[in-house]
Amino acid sequence: MVDVTIKMSVPSDKRMEVLQTIKSLFDPIRNEQGCLSCYCCVDAEAENIIFFKQEWKTNEDLAAHLKSDHFSILLGAMKLLCIEPEVRFNTIASTAGEEAITAVRTPMKTRLDDRKGKRHNDRDSLLTLGDQQEVHESGRKHKKAHIP
Repeated sequence: MVDVTIKMSVPSDKRMEVLQTIKSLFDPIRNEQGCLSCYCCVDAEAENIIFFKQEWKTNEDLAAHLKSDHFSILLGAMKLLCIEPEVRFNTIASTAGEEAITAVRTPMKTRLDDRKGKRHNDRDSLLTLGDQQEVHESGRKHKKAHIP
């Protein structure tokens, strides 16, 4: 997946024109092959800063988009800017969702297994960042779980 961020500093007298141009491009871009998302947002602290975000399934899909008429229109709108926009292409190898937050924020719980009398982690022995600590003994490094 490729994440595209275009940060534009737009003069106040051109802001509405740039936003209308971007808004007119949403549907055509979203219908291009490989477009996972396309949206725009305004900085809450600086209304002249506009972020245009896109996510593409592959580099090839992004390359086709960069050659498209839709992108040419966006380039034309960016020429209205006084300051050169910041453009970033980030290739993302993996993603995580709410489960990553839960894994870090939830303390490991243990339970007594009635059948075997052993302690088990509720999350299949997954150690969270806060539950690992390194122990140095005799110059060797070991990791052990901290079970409260």
